[in-house]
Amino acid sequence: MNLELMSAIIQWTGGLMAFAALGFVLQGVWQGTQRRPGKTSGRAGGWLRSRWFYLAASAVFFGIAYLGWIPLPISTHPTLRIWMLVAGSLLYFPGMALLLWGRLALGRNYFVSTSLGAQLFSDQQLVTTGPYAFVRHPMYVGLLLSAFGALLLYTTWTTVFFAGFAPMIFVRAWREEQTLAAEFGEQWQQYCQRVPAIFPRLRKDFSTMYEEKPATSRDVSETYLAPLYWKAMESQRPDAMIKDEKAVALVTQLGIDISRAKQIPMNELLKAMRIIFTREMDRYAREFIQRHPAGVVVHIGCGLDSRFERVDNGQVEWYDLDLPDVIALRRKFIGDEGQRYHLLACSVLEDAWLEVVTIHSKRPFLFLAETVLVYFSEAQVKSLVLRLRDHFPGAQLVFDGWRPFEVWLANRYLSNSLYAGLMRWGFWRGQKIEGWGNGIRLLDEWGFFDQPEPRLEPYQWMAPLFRLFKPMRIFHFQLGEAEG
Repeated sequence: MNLELMSAIIQWTGGLMAFAALGFVLQGVWQGTQRRPGKTSGRAGGWLRSRWFYLAASAVFFGIAYLGWIPLPISTHPTLRIWMLVAGSLLYFPGMALLLWGRLALGRNYFVSTSLGAQLFSDQQLVTTGPYAFVRHPMYVGLLLSAFGALLLYTTWTTVFFAGFAPMIFVRAWREEQTLAAEFGEQWQQYCQRVPAIFPRLRKDFSTMYEEKPATSRDVSETYLAPLYWKAMESQRPDAMIKDEKAVALVTQLGIDISRAKQIPMNELLKAMRIIFTREMDRYAREFIQRHPAGVVVHIGCGLDSRFERVDNGQVEWYDLDLPDVIALRRKFIGDEGQRYHLLACSVLEDAWLEVVTIHSKRPFLFLAETVLVYFSEAQVKSLVLRLRDHFPGAQLVFDGWRPFEVWLANRYLSNSLYAGLMRWGFWRGQKIEGWGNGIRLLDEWGFFDQPEPRLEPYQWMAPLFRLFKPMRIFHFQLGEAEG
């Protein structure tokens, strides 16, 4: 690819992204002019709510952009131009992505401010999730990055003008912080102490950052509340991907306290992805049972999930394993053991449960762990995998895996809930687990957007990113070879 073509592709892609971001911002501003105003700071007069003002401001913006779109009178060596394209892309595209992410996270709480004043809505909410868990002004960080990135990519007088004015956003940020402090008081002060304004606190590498807070057994056991709540809500949808009537009954009739689960910030995309994860885990269980009707399934970290009822074929031997307090709740609210259904009240890291299920060692085994292993350290997971291989050669293991960065990001995203800092283990590729010992073999893996999914249709624009970076996937391993 020659330099001119590469430059044109990058510049056109950047231009399309800029227009998408601008349209998204203007849509929020247009809707915000019709909402009831709240607190203000500075000289935030009625003009901030006038659509005529934004039409005029847009005309000025596009006028400056058009009139100044003249190349700078400089010539660059091809090698220097390549480095400018690389550096500009590394600034511009992440900056635009951060701006869009910030706008998406704000939702209905977004409105414009100026260096003269800022205005909130009467029902304004303090958003502290998404990129706002990292910095208080992610959209402004994105604008700064994209402004200087655009200067390197396009080298026009327009980009010089906007890069020169970019630092004015610090004045706007100051105005906004005045208004937010007046509106939210102590809540805002605590947020400021926890989250920096512009520069995120990245003081450790991603491989160790998420191990700052070791999870206690009480912390981990209470994580069953969130999936229970989400399955109950999903089951009541007309287009539900799974139906779990027991989850509905537990949440709506038996008085299970799900207040902690409600603290977790979940938008529609994250809710759908969580349920799809559960549905795919069900699929792996059904496929195993179809191949081995009288096989043995051990559901690690079962919580209050009713997967056995959803996939039972009338022959499979099933073990639900979780910490003693969780199993006690299962007995109380769901029921006790049956002829083919058993409960194991212990940690998966203990040896006691292995002795119980070893009586079926001649039968095919499947071990399922949905959002469980991420709460352990890598050393603990490796020890568990090797013990399963040695006790049950030929067994299959299915679990969801997260990249180290995703673990860190999830802990930051949940920083304002009681689930903060629990996740610990992440890995980059499934082949790493294959290297833990002889006979461990990756059979397949599944990820979002691998196949068409109606509930993810509104988010198809994310599909290329998921296919490229492969985040939050389900991995299917065989542990050794079956004897005989």
